[in-house]
Amino acid sequence: MAAIGYLLLKIIQLFTIALVVRVIFSWIPDPPSPLDKVGEVATWATEWACGPLRRMIPPLPMGGIALDVSILVVFFLAQLASQLVVAVFY
Repeated sequence: MAAIGYLLLKIIQLFTIALVVRVIFSWIPDPPSPLDKVGEVATWATEWACGPLRRMIPPLPMGGIALDVSILVVFFLAQLASQLVVAVFY
């Protein structure tokens, strides 16, 4: 049973890393050619969770930019899921 918990924790950790990479690459307007694929993969890996939430919670306008709150919500939900896995499997 602990093996399932370990696997779930690793998946959540990888997902969280992909979220952080996605945020970092969103700050870079035109990343160099070999690195732009990393941003694309991070976006692909996280869009299934962020996209539907973004349609419910639109980005907040802050002057000339807009803050994508959906990524923050997904990040906190991933942290909550991590804590739930620890509580259930360990």
